[in-house]
Amino acid sequence: MFSATPKCISVDAPEMTVPPMPLLLVGDDLRIAYHASYVSGEEERWVIVRFLRYLHFRYGYPNDEVLNAHPLYKYGLGFYGVFEVTQSPLIKEIEKMNAIHRRHIKGSILSFRHWVFTFQDQTLEVISRESPTFEVVSAASAADAIKEHKFP
Repeated sequence: MFSATPKCISVDAPEMTVPPMPLLLVGDDLRIAYHASYVSGEEERWVIVRFLRYLHFRYGYPNDEVLNAHPLYKYGLGFYGVFEVTQSPLIKEIEKMNAIHRRHIKGSILSFRHWVFTFQDQTLEVISRESPTFEVVSAASAADAIKEHKFP
């Protein structure tokens, strides 16, 4: 199916609860909040993820009930986690689409990286030049966590 074999590598990211109740804030950067695993009786904790310079993202289908139908599943994509995809077919697809631009520099998109977040009810895929940052914060909700958190 793919010209070079992709591989999904689990990223050392804070563990999510199920359901993680993700929230995305999209602007010049991409911010994601998801519910972090916590011990009963503790304050609510949220993981805040930030992509400073993202090129592309897609969010939605598939959920965990049909994740095994995702084209990357057979290459190591797992449940309820964060993965980096090497030899990404999506990056190659974007590179091919961008090739029609009159100022396209061959290979310029290939330096980007592909990240996949597999939540319970959605999957998030992000193409970004840089690695995301992860921080765990205490807040009453995902919206409060994103609103109150100050990034450097």
